[in-house]
Amino acid sequence: MAYNLAKFRELIRLTLDLDATDLPNTLVDEWVRDGATRAQTRRQEWPFFQYDWTFTGAVNKSNYTFAEIESEDGSGNEIAEIRQVRGPSWDLRWQDIATRDRYRSRDSDSSGSPSYWSVWNNGELVLDPVPDNANDTFVIRGYKKPKDWVADGDSGVSDMPKDFDSPILNWALGRAYAQQDEPQMALYYADLADLRLRELVRFYDDPSPTISVTMGGNYNRNMYPLMDPRFAWE
Repeated sequence: MAYNLAKFRELIRLTLDLDATDLPNTLVDEWVRDGATRAQTRRQEWPFFQYDWTFTGAVNKSNYTFAEIESEDGSGNEIAEIRQVRGPSWDLRWQDIATRDRYRSRDSDSSGSPSYWSVWNNGELVLDPVPDNANDTFVIRGYKKPKDWVADGDSGVSDMPKDFDSPILNWALGRAYAQQDEPQMALYYADLADLRLRELVRFYDDPSPTISVTMGGNYNRNMYPLMDPRFAWE
């Protein structure tokens, strides 16, 4: 089972032979959060952050905020990135918002079964044409935002697999040693954290295009643009 926050605090203080007076919770928690954030962002597409959100379209409504979709889905998972949108029996194709606006301006009254999707301002899903059926259910496939489990206090547990306890702990230990003016030990634990993260990236790295790139069911076309490096060090 993955460590909870109380266990991280205990191990950090035990390793440095210090108590809560020397290393208060507020300080240790920030180091643990930093280690968790670093692990979460080291690879852009950790498979355990994949998720499907379901929502129902509304007649004559093209824009749906992420908050609306998340609320209807009811899972508590927030949308970090959308990779695919599916209709009741078809896949929608991605188009950039500028293209969508250019063509929509020619016939702003068109409605029907949505064939395309776009994202506006990194917070709204845009369907085109505007839905004309109030019963159409759509599924968003993408990546959820990591939870700030450190904010849950003693019982908070990472939403990453327990394999990530090691790099999180080692990074926090490095920060603790740096705070105690022991740069060699700080560098040692930072290197351990980095080494373990690299191992985990290789372990979880899957080049298959299962859900990450295809739009509309045609593998050679309608590719979602993936121009950014996958890894933080690239």
